Amino acid sequence: MRVWKRSRAGIMRGSAGCMQQVKAPSVIVHRTFTSNRPDVGDMTDPSSEQITRSQAQKGRDFSRRVLGLRSLGCALSAIAVFTAIRHAGASHFGYGIWALNAFLWPAFAHAIAMSSADPVSAERRNLLCDSAFGGGWVVAMHVSGVPSAVLVSVLLMHNASAGGYRLLRDGILAMLVGGILTGTVLGFTIRTDIPFSELVASLPLLLIYPTLVGLTSYRLAKRLSKSERALRRISDQDDLTSLLNRRSWMRALTSCFAEKRLGRTGTASIALIDIDGFKEINDLHGHLQGDSLIRILSDVLATELGSHDVSGRYGGDEFCVLFDGQSAEKARRKLEKVCAVFSNATEGLDSVRAVTLSAGVANYTVNLVSPTAWLAMADHALYTAKRSGKDRIVIADIDVGFDGVLLR
Repeated sequence: MRVWKRSRAGIMRGSAGCMQQVKAPSVIVHRTFTSNRPDVGDMTDPSSEQITRSQAQKGRDFSRRVLGLRSLGCALSAIAVFTAIRHAGASHFGYGIWALNAFLWPAFAHAIAMSSADPVSAERRNLLCDSAFGGGWVVAMHVSGVPSAVLVSVLLMHNASAGGYRLLRDGILAMLVGGILTGTVLGFTIRTDIPFSELVASLPLLLIYPTLVGLTSYRLAKRLSKSERALRRISDQDDLTSLLNRRSWMRALTSCFAEKRLGRTGTASIALIDIDGFKEINDLHGHLQGDSLIRILSDVLATELGSHDVSGRYGGDEFCVLFDGQSAEKARRKLEKVCAVFSNATEGLDSVRAVTLSAGVANYTVNLVSPTAWLAMADHALYTAKRSGKDRIVIADIDVGFDGVLLR
């Protein structure tokens, strides 16, 4: 019980029949107001600046990933290109261009992207330059069959993986432009003979680079899958309690109901739980106190119920629990413990009386027409508990008052 007393001390302190707020660290109060000051409209929206910075950071991360691929790609392609242009009789100037493109261009392209206000757009332009250079080297190699085919295929693969169909199309156009410009200077020559050395020199690029691209794509896919799972988990949670929200809990209830209907066997029960006198406590002590009670109850449900019990916040101060494979009687015993722990955890938070819970429990029966009907049984039991004096757990009687939810 020490944990609950500590959390209670951080919420309210009671003295002389009144409640004094001490600390509410997890609650942020947002106040909206209008101002007649003339400079208010000129203020920059900080959220827009944060979004811009976030996009720029993502662009720089993209440029860093491309740097590794480009550096390795240029180094591997340099082997094939060097062998081919040597057989084509390249000049010293040609070898100089080859060295610049192979070893200096990756770092230069990365510097351009990192210094740009839009690193992604800058990196796309760099990729088009890669394609233009590749087209030029194909012509400089006299369109030597194997090195040219490997170089072009690697560039197409890189463009497709980085920018999809659009960058693939633009990359093909850039290759044509680079090839035409190079051919204008050097002339267009096609060699049909393929020396064995050119074939061997093309193997590193052919074997290593696609493997690296595949591994990089795999890592990105894993990160995306992890982000999607985290986003799905957040969308399924209630903001205040971190339990399942109503939509997600109803999805679990519907799934359980369908399984029971298909199997026509198995036991399950559901419970609706309500904080007694919650509105009065809210009105007397404020919404921060009410939120504290809701968080305490959610913590009690999370710690006292089993890992297979599906808890959620149904709305307001009402909570819901799905006990799959458990009868209403077993669920009642678990809820009795929840009520006792909650009452002890909230002792002293209400100056008038102890804070208690009421709950309604309903068993699954094959005569139920829908999950909503099942829920209606639990809701009716909760209403009965409230009407009977609160601070109690009522199990729904399927023979009383449920003509609209059962199959006869």
